[in-house]
Amino acid sequence: MATHIYTSVAANYLPKARVLANGIKKFHPDFVFHVVLCDAVPAWFSLDQEPFDSLIVLADLGLENPPQWIFKHTLVELSTGVKGFALEKLLALPGCTEVLYFDPDIVILSPLTRLLAEFANASILLTPHLAEPEIATGAILDNELSVLRHGIYNLGFIGIKNSPEGGRFASWWTARLNHFCYEDIPGGIFTDQRWADLVPAYFAEHKILRNPGYNVCTWNLTNRTVTGSLADGLLANGEPIAFYHFSGFDSGAQRGMLDKYGQSMHALYELREWYTAECERMGQTELAGIPWAYGFFDNGEPVVNPQRRLYRERADLQAGFPNPYSTLDADRSYLHWFRLNSYDASELQNGSEQPKPIDTPDYRVFVIAAPGDAPFAQDTLDAVLQRTVRSDQIFFVSSPAILPQLAIPASTTHVGLELSRYDDLFAAVLDRFADKDALFIRAGAVPPDKWDLRLAWSSVRQPDIATVSPLDDRLVDKSGRLRSSYGQDFLDRLCYWYSHPADVETGSFSHDCVYVRAAAAREIAALDKRLDPRRLLDGSVRLRYSNVLATHICVTWRRPRATGEAIASHPTDSGALARVRDRIRGYASDKGVVPPFVAQRMTGPNLHILHDWGGGVENWVEHYCNAD
Repeated sequence: MATHIYTSVAANYLPKARVLANGIKKFHPDFVFHVVLCDAVPAWFSLDQEPFDSLIVLADLGLENPPQWIFKHTLVELSTGVKGFALEKLLALPGCTEVLYFDPDIVILSPLTRLLAEFANASILLTPHLAEPEIATGAILDNELSVLRHGIYNLGFIGIKNSPEGGRFASWWTARLNHFCYEDIPGGIFTDQRWADLVPAYFAEHKILRNPGYNVCTWNLTNRTVTGSLADGLLANGEPIAFYHFSGFDSGAQRGMLDKYGQSMHALYELREWYTAECERMGQTELAGIPWAYGFFDNGEPVVNPQRRLYRERADLQAGFPNPYSTLDADRSYLHWFRLNSYDASELQNGSEQPKPIDTPDYRVFVIAAPGDAPFAQDTLDAVLQRTVRSDQIFFVSSPAILPQLAIPASTTHVGLELSRYDDLFAAVLDRFADKDALFIRAGAVPPDKWDLRLAWSSVRQPDIATVSPLDDRLVDKSGRLRSSYGQDFLDRLCYWYSHPADVETGSFSHDCVYVRAAAAREIAALDKRLDPRRLLDGSVRLRYSNVLATHICVTWRRPRATGEAIASHPTDSGALARVRDRIRGYASDKGVVPPFVAQRMTGPNLHILHDWGGGVENWVEHYCNAD
């Protein structure tokens, strides 16, 4: 009779799996440890040299069409989607009494004897993200709202007894993960986790483990006090910690939330230092950069998420291209088909085999210079003229008095308004030009290339928004922390709540650079005719519109030429914004949403991408720019 443990990784996560396996073997040398490798097996890999008892590869799981099934999933979706298949395989092994799954970024700190005793009265063991209600508003936002999006139970751990009820659960879970293991929060699922919310309703033989020593993580530190030391043992609310979860470790999100909620718990910093050293000892630096084998077509071109989503949504493509990775025959290549037929799959014409082209929003661009912003106006106007795709729809809004100071091309329409405040100019433009979407940029801001289409693209993807605004470098201090109305809490949530395909909603917006949807503005205007930025924000909240921070672009701010001081070439010169960008992008990469090579390829001197949304922004922009 044996207890079986398994985890699921790509090759770059093998160091973490080694740390997990070493912890299991330290306390339970008789447990059988399996690693499910959702990747190609590296040539150097030798099971004899690893702390694992067994290697399970995708070919062992009985997938109906492995290349097709794999292609439909991102790395995170695949790594969680295989868990049901592997569970059924392990339960079928002779002598298996129970199976425990642990995420690879979990570390075992004490014996699991008490946990296994729970199987005496249950066949399914779950640990909730939260076992106590939050009190502070910030913790509700960080933790309770996040749990409602991602699932009540954290499936970084699950335990299944080899019983009829355990087998029934395994079959049900596998069937769901086979077809519905995607990161689709708007659609009601988040990989494998949201399915576990149904367990208490469907399976009587379950137990929810509320012991504070199980699955300790930054998301439950508000109600768990960690004491002790590595030498003497770590305790959570006086209970021995069985296992600690380093979720978000590589991205820096774990450290950010630890600083926020565990700053007084010195034992956790000692644990973090130890874990960092252990991962390094297990090969972190050496293996962290291994690319995911299934992230590329067979010609070496990277697969981007829109290609995966479209393929999994259309049965005709699956039938026509049974191996979507293959590119050798152009007539049978999904990649070649996608290049010729790239479009927004949600906009198909009813009953038509031909795709409907992406609808481009109709918008105007307004460069606004209040009298006090006059020294900045030329820099902003020059940058906008060079970097705006819709160059025939640029309007310069200012008092006529500052025109002699500027070189305004004939293609730019001047709107003369004798108003002294930016907010008043903003309101007047919205009132006068209410028939189309409006994109505002204040003198002093310098946008990246194709900035207008990037913000417009965000509005297309989110039909219930009122405004979209970019992140700008004035929100960032020298340490790379967000300031102003966003604050550090917002950056933490930005990292923690990253989710394709939704941009990040915010209770505010940078109204010095903002895309305003005309339909929303008109409806809000019915509440209050004068739509300055604050009234626009308040009205959107009252009518339940969203305000979105489009983190896939950012703007920088320049000193006026009149000062004679040097002008920064782009925001990353300061280093601070680079740290914010790398932190958010790193979190996304850690979750397998944005492959690092895509982020690197798309980052240039005039284009600063915090998230590239799996290539979606670039695909959409290039589709428009190259259209006849």
